[in-house]
Amino acid sequence: MLSDVEYKQALNSTSNPAFIAAPVYDGANKIVDFTIEYANPTLCRITDYTADNGVRFSNLHDTIPESLDWFNYALESIEKERGFDITFYADWAVTWFHMTVDRTKNDKCVFIFTNVNSLKKAEQKFTRLMYTDTLTGIANRTYFNQIFNNVIEQANNDHTSVGIMVIDVDNMKSINDVSGHITGDSVLRRSAHILEKFEDENTQIFRLGDDEFLMLIINLPSKDRMSVISGAVFETFQHNNISISAGIAICPDDNNQSSNLLKYADLAMKTAKKNGKNSVVFFTPNMYQSFVHRTLLQEKLLVAFQNNSFKLYYQPQFYIDSNRLRGFEALIRWHDEVTDTWIPPDDFITVAEEIHLIAALGRWILETGCATLKQWQTDYGFKGIMSINVSPTQLKDITFLAQLEELIKKYDIQPNTLEIEITEGLLIDNIKSTVTLLQQIRKLGILLALDDFGTGYSSFKYLQYLPVNTLKIDKSFISTLDNKVSIESNITAAIISLVSKMGIDTIAEGVEHPEQLELLRKMKCKTMQGFLRGMPMEKARCNKVLSGDISALLRIGTEPPENIIIE
Repeated sequence: MLSDVEYKQALNSTSNPAFIAAPVYDGANKIVDFTIEYANPTLCRITDYTADNGVRFSNLHDTIPESLDWFNYALESIEKERGFDITFYADWAVTWFHMTVDRTKNDKCVFIFTNVNSLKKAEQKFTRLMYTDTLTGIANRTYFNQIFNNVIEQANNDHTSVGIMVIDVDNMKSINDVSGHITGDSVLRRSAHILEKFEDENTQIFRLGDDEFLMLIINLPSKDRMSVISGAVFETFQHNNISISAGIAICPDDNNQSSNLLKYADLAMKTAKKNGKNSVVFFTPNMYQSFVHRTLLQEKLLVAFQNNSFKLYYQPQFYIDSNRLRGFEALIRWHDEVTDTWIPPDDFITVAEEIHLIAALGRWILETGCATLKQWQTDYGFKGIMSINVSPTQLKDITFLAQLEELIKKYDIQPNTLEIEITEGLLIDNIKSTVTLLQQIRKLGILLALDDFGTGYSSFKYLQYLPVNTLKIDKSFISTLDNKVSIESNITAAIISLVSKMGIDTIAEGVEHPEQLELLRKMKCKTMQGFLRGMPMEKARCNKVLSGDISALLRIGTEPPENIIIE
């Protein structure tokens, strides 16, 4: 601790503004003010001598900011024998200062001001960078996370509503892959520019990352108003030829917790994606129930895979004209031992794709199917075909072709007894690379079938390029076949006629009634698959059928067993 004289000598030689203040006492020996006992030349100059020797703090209201309580800083420094430091902006100097307060030996206070303008500007620049998305120039996820909790808390206290709209730009991966990242970045900047037009005192926008944006609206008067705003946003994107999927959640209607609200808006956005994209969806409670169900299913699915809880069932296929067994389609089944229920493949296959388990599951199906095929060939002289479904994810694996070659060698099976079933979803992506891969598979001698034709992205033009042997007509067409002339029956007949002329065989799925089978025979469909002649069966039951026990065949038809030929 320095003496007054030592402090004055030091302050007089520094270029920093500084002064020494002495306490002013009342009759009860209580400090009621401070007087500037010594102000160095720098302080006098920048305050235009309003802060000068002999001036009291109480007379410096025009110089000292209201938020800066010099009196109490000085008082506590003396009474509690402690120092203080604070950074503030001084209007009288148009400068940011860092102020320190220290006590001298004889109960006076020393105030020293350090110019931190450059440091403060660097700090502000850093803050802007930290809270601003560099690509679009709008606020980023970090800033949103910084303010969102406070926004929801304030809304709950004020009993006002807040709406959030999570916006995902559709097909950004395709845009980047096809047109390049420069074009993709341009789309994102245009999207941000569109959203900026909707900003006002109640509306803020953010880029959450990648292709995702968020609009935050406070003081929302009603859900109807949110509909109007979201509709205007959607129309503007449409006008600019940008497809978006958006989800909306409202506080307190949907939830009054910030974390839940964001989760609900995101669920609504993902629902819009699943429903075909390019739409806006409001959150509903059943979305969360579905989310919980899928989350539980994900956990159970991982455990089931680790515990080898899956089984393959095999559904027979028969040539329509001769009633002879063509082969079997391998179908995955999962019985949940905890709930004692069968989980439908349509439920868990999509979940397996979401958690990136589908490739491993697909490899298991392929390996198990090939092993079963070899056993049947060895034990029963089976000459038919084993048909195995393969997901688009598996086909995108660069090692898939090598996997097929390895399995054929490992189990010593003829390639033309193995059939790979692909779905039309595979055709959404790069058609050129898809065709190249399928041609390589065909060169191995493996058969190819196109599954579910007529339900998704069906186009006869694809059949010009795809080296498929067989076309499977979806059961949604077959289920409507009866003796009456219908659009479905005409379409089915047209499909069979056209692809037959192209040298492609047809398999009708879901055949359950004799009338359907008779119509398919007249249409010259080659093969049928369905409960009428054969349900999916466990391997042990298939073994009985292949050994000659036709009565082991599970079916709903009444056709005499001797009419069914098993070779």
